[in-house]
Amino acid sequence: MWKSFTDLLACPICLNSLELEVVEEGHVHIDSSQSTGVKRQKVSDDGFNVFVESGVLACHPCKVIYPIWHGLPIMTVFTTPVHGELLKAFGPRVTLLERGYGFPNKSPEEGESFVMQSFSTEWLGYKYDGVIWEMSYSDHENRFLKEIDVVNLKLKVERFIEIGCGVGITTYFAHKAFRTTAVGVDLSLAALRAAQNYKNNPFLHFVQASAFHLPFRRDSFDLVYSRGVLHHTFSTEEAFRSIAPICRPHGLTYLWVYGPRSISDNLFRRFVYLLETLLRPVLYQRSSSLAAKVVLTAFAVGYMGFNAIRRLGDSTIQPLTPSRAI
Repeated sequence: MWKSFTDLLACPICLNSLELEVVEEGHVHIDSSQSTGVKRQKVSDDGFNVFVESGVLACHPCKVIYPIWHGLPIMTVFTTPVHGELLKAFGPRVTLLERGYGFPNKSPEEGESFVMQSFSTEWLGYKYDGVIWEMSYSDHENRFLKEIDVVNLKLKVERFIEIGCGVGITTYFAHKAFRTTAVGVDLSLAALRAAQNYKNNPFLHFVQASAFHLPFRRDSFDLVYSRGVLHHTFSTEEAFRSIAPICRPHGLTYLWVYGPRSISDNLFRRFVYLLETLLRPVLYQRSSSLAAKVVLTAFAVGYMGFNAIRRLGDSTIQPLTPSRAI
C-alpha cells in the first residue's frame, strides 16, 4: 500500500479518518514521468514513494484496526484468515493491540464468505500472461475505452475506482487512459495479486473490501466503474445503492452486469450454469480431493474443446490452456 493512500481511505464502519501504523515499509524509485504526474495532480510528496508492506490502519472512534498484508489493506468489516496471519507474524510489533484495539467483528453480507474464498482460490495463482479468460489484454483495453468513450468523455477524471477489480488489469488501463489516480477494490485476494504486480506504480492503489462497506467517503471519485461483478452479490440493487454515494456530483458511474440471456440463451448455457451452481460449492470445499481434481480436469477439457471450436470462426478469441481453463 502506498503511504499516500492513507488520506483517501476511511473506516468502512463509521467513515472516519484512519491512522497508519507501519511495521514494514520501503522506498520505491519514482521515474521522471511519475514525478511529473505527482506535480500535475498536486499530490503531496510526503510519503508518495513509500510502499507499506505491512502494518495496520486504525479507526480511533471504533477502536478497530485493519491489517496491511504484503502491501494490501484488508478493509473488510469481518475477520479473515489474513488477520490471524498478521497476528502471528507481527502481533508484538503492533502497539495499538496493547491499547485495546481489535479487528472488526461484524458479520459478512449474505454469501460474501463463499465468494471471497472461492474467487481468492481462483485468482491467487494468476500469472499475468497477457490473457484473461479468452481475451487478450489489448482487447480488454479496447473494450474499456469504448465503454467509457474516453476520447469524447467530457469529464475531468482525477480519481477513478473499479469495484470488483480482480487482478487489476482494467484499473491499470484506467490509470493509463486518464493519467490519474486509479483505485481497485475486490472482495477476494485477487486484489493481493494486483497490489504485488503494480507495486512500482504510485498512482495505482488496491484494497480488499466489500461493495456493501466501502472504505471511502461520499463524493470521493469522478468515475466509478464495475463490470460483471455486482450480480455475484445477494442483491445487485443493494450493491449499487452502496457504491453510488462514492461518485462525485456530475461524475460518472458505469455498471455492467450479466443479463438473463447469458445463462438461458440456449440449452448448453442452461446446462453449464446448472452444473456450475451445483458443483462449484462442493468442488471448492473438496478442492484437494482426487474426485474434485478429476471433475475439474473434465470441465477444463470440455471448455478447451468448446474454445477451439469458437476460435475457428473468430481468430481474436485467445486459446484456453489447461491452467486458464481449470
